[in-house]
Amino acid sequence: MKTKNNVLQATDDIIDLRLQLHQHPQVSGKEVFAQKLILAQLAELHPDKVYEKVGSHGVIAVWGDESKPCVAFRADMDALPSGHRCGHDGHMAILLRMAQHIDQNRQNLKNTILLCFQPEEETGFGANKIIKSGILQSYNTVAIFGFHNIPAIKAGDLVFNRHTFTSASTGICFHLDGTETHASTPERGKNPGAAVADIIGQMNRSSSPYADIHNIDTYVQATLAGIKLGGENYGIAAGRAEMYYTLRAYTDKNLSDFLANVRYSATAIAHRHNLVFHTSLHESFNAIENSTYLVDHLVQLAQSKWLTIQVLDEPFRWSEDFANYLAHWPGAYFGVGAGLKHPELHSPEYEFPDSIIESTALFLYNVAQSQIPVNERAN
Repeated sequence: MKTKNNVLQATDDIIDLRLQLHQHPQVSGKEVFAQKLILAQLAELHPDKVYEKVGSHGVIAVWGDESKPCVAFRADMDALPSGHRCGHDGHMAILLRMAQHIDQNRQNLKNTILLCFQPEEETGFGANKIIKSGILQSYNTVAIFGFHNIPAIKAGDLVFNRHTFTSASTGICFHLDGTETHASTPERGKNPGAAVADIIGQMNRSSSPYADIHNIDTYVQATLAGIKLGGENYGIAAGRAEMYYTLRAYTDKNLSDFLANVRYSATAIAHRHNLVFHTSLHESFNAIENSTYLVDHLVQLAQSKWLTIQVLDEPFRWSEDFANYLAHWPGAYFGVGAGLKHPELHSPEYEFPDSIIESTALFLYNVAQSQIPVNERAN
C-alpha cells in the first residue's frame, strides 16, 4: 500500500483494475467483463472455494470452511446504461483489495470469509438470485455486510444508521387504454390525455411536501419518470398512454399503503374517463433495516481504529436490493464518503474516487477478523 499525506492509497494494480472496470461498463444481466476480471484476480489470491456464474454473472469467493462462523461481504457489479455512474466499479475494487489482505494473512484468519460479487443490483433482481443459489446457506453465515459510496460526505468517512439505511421504492406503470380516432373528430374516440393530466395532479398532491422529507413516519414520494401518450401522427387522436412513476417511503409498510392509495386514485380517474386501466410494478426494493447490534459493532470497531464516523437518524431516499439478504441473515449496510464536493450518483460527471479504496478495504478486513456478535437475531 502507498501513503500520501497520511491517507491510505490503494495499490496501483487495484486502481488499474478499477479503471478497466470503469472502461467496460455492462448493465444488469450482462456483467461478463467484470466476471472475467474478478475471476482472473481471484485466481492469484487462492480462495478455498470460488463459485462462478452465480445468479447469472455473480462470483463468490470463500476463505475457510463450514466449521467456523462465516462473515459475508457483498459488492455490486452492474453499471448504468450511461456507464459506471454509481461507483460499482469501485465497490468491486474494494472487495478485491480486501481479498489481497485476506490472502496475505490467510494463516491468521479468525472467521470464514465470504466475498460476494453480485450482479443486477440496479434492477433489484441480483440479491434474490444469489440467495436462491443456496451458497450462503451452505455456510454458517452469522452476518452479511454491504456498503456504498456517498457523495456530499467527506471522503473516507464511514456513515452508519442503526435502523433504516435506505428507503423502500417501486416503479409503477399506469396503462390507460381508450380508443383512437381521427384528429378532426376527437369526440368519437377516448383520448387518455385528460386522465393523464388528472393523474399527474393527483400524484403531485399525494407526495409529502418537501418540508416533510425528514419525517420518517409519514414521508412518501411520487416521482414522474416518463410518459408515452399517442404518437407523432397529427391525423390521429391518441388512444393509449403509459405513465411511469417511482414511489418511495422510508418503511415497507408506508410504501405498501402509499401504493394501494395511488392505485385506488388512478383507477378512479381512469374509470371516470371511461378508459381501460391496469398497473404493473417494476424494480421494487424493500427498505434496508439494519441489525442494530451489528451496526453498534461496526461503530465500536471503527472508533477503535480512530476512523471518522457519522451516525445518522434519517434514512437515505435511494434504494438498494441488499435489503433482501436481511430477510435471511443478520446484517448491516453502511456508507463511505466519496467527498464533500463529489458529483452525485448517476450524474454524467460522476466517477468513483480511488482515494477511498484502501481505507474501506482495510476496514472491511478488520470487520472480517473481528469477533462478530451472534447472541442476537432480531433487529
